[in-house]
Amino acid sequence: MEMYTSEPGRSPSQRGCGAALAVYCLQSMKRFLQSLLLLLPWCVVATGQGEVVTLRAHYGLLTAGYAQLTTTAEPGDSLMHTRLEFKTTGAADQLLRFVYAFDSHYEPAECYPTAFSYDFSERRGHWSDTVRFYREAHYLDMARHGRLAFDEPPRDFLSAIALLRTTDWQGFHPGDSLVLGLVFREREIFPLRVHYRGRGQVTVRGEEHDCIRLDLTSEAGKLFFSDAAVRIYLSDDARRIPIRLSIDVFIGTFKLDLAAYEPAKGDAVPAQIPSL
Repeated sequence: MEMYTSEPGRSPSQRGCGAALAVYCLQSMKRFLQSLLLLLPWCVVATGQGEVVTLRAHYGLLTAGYAQLTTTAEPGDSLMHTRLEFKTTGAADQLLRFVYAFDSHYEPAECYPTAFSYDFSERRGHWSDTVRFYREAHYLDMARHGRLAFDEPPRDFLSAIALLRTTDWQGFHPGDSLVLGLVFREREIFPLRVHYRGRGQVTVRGEEHDCIRLDLTSEAGKLFFSDAAVRIYLSDDARRIPIRLSIDVFIGTFKLDLAAYEPAKGDAVPAQIPSL
């Protein structure tokens, strides 16, 4: 059972050690947090208009930040618009200060994007880019890097997870995998392998949830900041709600856990996490 409350009974020396450890962990966390934030859209993409998912990024009791995502259907169009925003908080904000925003416009049938953009603000700088996908012409156009041709149409992170959340995993067996091409910050299409690990339970905020486990790996060093597989747990129901994302590093395990969930208006699928 994970406890997210403070520990008022600790002595000053213990608090001092805890603060020193927190600074050390945050300094080490930065690179790995970037891995988690790069993959954060995989955990929080919404599949219906108005669905809002909030996750808490943390290392043990240390909260690094929160992410919130909303999805809307574009007026007069068949496209969906998904927006993800992540902001650091507390000690992480004092040391790192991330404000990340992702936007994806994609068609809902096969989840192929027409446009993807990101806007990153950190203490050390600001980065942004817009990618436009021309699927029938077999190329994409990046504002920062120019045109890039492709054979198989790639996806961005938000449209890719929309595909995974609507995938019928019943036909998969533990050990099966699929490969997706992803576009992010470089002038390159990265191969991402999604490994199906089966079904099981995971405990978040003291509650057990039936989940589908997927592991994400990539041979592209620029895509991940760690060789460790990133684990994603989706609720084993019709919603495929992201329950947890975690990555093991040399100082422990960083996690993104579900903190709040709001279903889309008019969604007839019953929620199976009523306590959130």
